[in-house]
Amino acid sequence: MITTHAPGFRRGSVSKALPRSVAALLLSGWLLGSAAGACLAEPASEAQRRPESEQTSEQGGGAGADPGPPVALAPERPIPVFDLTADSLGGSGPAWPEPDGSCYVYERYVVIAWGSPDPQPVAIVRQRDSEDSGAADCSRDSLAGDFVLRNEWAEYFSGMWGDLLLVDSGTGDIRSLILYDVPARRKVLELEGAGETDGWISEHTVRIWMLVATDLPRAVCPDIPEMLGVGVDSLYALNLETLRLTPLGPWRCHALQ
Repeated sequence: MITTHAPGFRRGSVSKALPRSVAALLLSGWLLGSAAGACLAEPASEAQRRPESEQTSEQGGGAGADPGPPVALAPERPIPVFDLTADSLGGSGPAWPEPDGSCYVYERYVVIAWGSPDPQPVAIVRQRDSEDSGAADCSRDSLAGDFVLRNEWAEYFSGMWGDLLLVDSGTGDIRSLILYDVPARRKVLELEGAGETDGWISEHTVRIWMLVATDLPRAVCPDIPEMLGVGVDSLYALNLETLRLTPLGPWRCHALQ
């Protein structure tokens, strides 16, 4: 099913999915020395005659006590950075994001995306300064002016094309492709049943397979195993400037889980 969110708009491209690490606290115990044990062995009358501050110091408490080794925090891992300034979706799609986040540098945007976008965002899209020729800002924290896309239903970063953020959505083999207009900060297209892309027709038009039928008679696709459902994909041309989807004719069988 094709859902448009603005007059004249239609659709985009696709990806796949998923893993995360956790920082550990290293806590060191501190044992009392033999002096403390000797103190506990003294007769009560002797201990009572000694100053309270001296007793406290010997037992490991008080202002003069050694607090023990400091707590060590595991450092945050550096974020992987992928330079896509000279690339488009016509090349290979972006590498799948790391669970702790990956940074994708495009000509006009920086995208910080997570492979496990819960509770992290799906992506933070940050516009680059036109004069910026230095290192891109890949901070994992959102900044003023960033477009932050939160996870709603198993959504994953799939790429950028111009001002369009492409998001893959779903957990099974029937997935959706969602496009967001970053400057307008809104969804402009959602395609249910979007499959993989199949090359470019022009610099702004890509071929894409779309699931168009399910629960078909097994005779249509006899090579699909009995335990799987029968579906059919059709090949479409997707214009990323006009967001229009045009059928191209070829079709193929699609085994459904």
